[in-house]
Amino acid sequence: MTRDGVRVERALPLIPPLEVLQAGTATAVVDALRSMGVDPARVDLGMSSRHDCWVIGGRDPGDFDANTRPSVWVDQESQQPVRIDDANGVQYRMSDVSPKDGVRFPSQIDVRAPGWPLQRIQVATPAPPGARPPEAAGAAAAP
Repeated sequence: MTRDGVRVERALPLIPPLEVLQAGTATAVVDALRSMGVDPARVDLGMSSRHDCWVIGGRDPGDFDANTRPSVWVDQESQQPVRIDDANGVQYRMSDVSPKDGVRFPSQIDVRAPGWPLQRIQVATPAPPGARPPEAAGAAAAP
């Protein structure tokens, strides 16, 4: 539903599969990949933006942007994820994935979903797990 109470046929996906970015062990990474339908044993090469990537889960032959396979694209140099393609054809393109206050998250996410315009999300500072928003903390302290 929208703010105006209008029912929408489908919601725009905005947040990438965080379990892949937050996995703390090799086993957790493999489990997160499998939960997305990614075959962790299959690795291809590909390009995403200016990044030479390992494509975990494989990719379709041809144009890199037209990939429809669930996959995680990892920059060969930095070894950071730069793109996640999910099973619904949504591509999450990430930049500057790094720990911020204990949370591993990108500074920017471009969401390319079939039938939707490009969405760009800027992330200032993600909150650590269990943290309360500043307005909630202030409200709780007020008399």
